[in-house]
Amino acid sequence: MPLHVVHRKASQVPPPAAGKINQDLELLKSAIARLTADTVLEVEAGSAQAVRSVKGLLTRAGHQVGVEVSHWHVGTKVFARHKAPAPRARAQAKPATARAPKPAAAAKPARKATRTRKTGK
Repeated sequence: MPLHVVHRKASQVPPPAAGKINQDLELLKSAIARLTADTVLEVEAGSAQAVRSVKGLLTRAGHQVGVEVSHWHVGTKVFARHKAPAPRARAQAKPATARAPKPAAAAKPARKATRTRKTGK
């Protein structure tokens, strides 16, 4: 079925629905933005089932603020702090002595010539 497209004036159509704002997410974003390196944020989840959603909100809020957040929970309390930068891997030191070159392969002895039998068929 083809689409039926009609142009109308803005005054003739209903206004767009206002987008819902997650108030908890906005609260966590402002709390994470104020979080310093030596402080920990404590959030009371209310129930054991809500811990997972609070952790998800903390992660989403951290991404929107531009901060990596590390979080954990004890009971129904969820804690969060700035994630410490991962230690950089060190390059392995090269051995002091170089490896000895591989010995040259010994020459193979010549193969003994074999006669081929010719058949006159």
